[in-house]
Amino acid sequence: MKIKDQQIIQELQGGNQKVLDQLYESFRDPFLFWLASRFKASNEEAVDIFQDALIIFYKKVISEQGLEQSGSFCSLVKFGTHECTDFFCF
Repeated sequence: MKIKDQQIIQELQGGNQKVLDQLYESFRDPFLFWLASRFKASNEEAVDIFQDALIIFYKKVISEQGLEQSGSFCSLVKFGTHECTDFFCF
């Protein structure tokens, strides 16, 4: 895990909600682009899935489980892929 990612995790675990806002702002557009190109999701669907993935990421950080060494964005993509599978393969 990168140093920046470790700092993000430490800040979130310490209760710094501003970091969660920064993650949302930083990763939203790249995630939506990835989602639209990979799954042909509408903008509304993509935003919903991104928000779900961010919530899953946050819960896993707080519970200190389920994060790989690949970093924050990669973890969000992983959770987002899982959410897409659930969403599009009802």
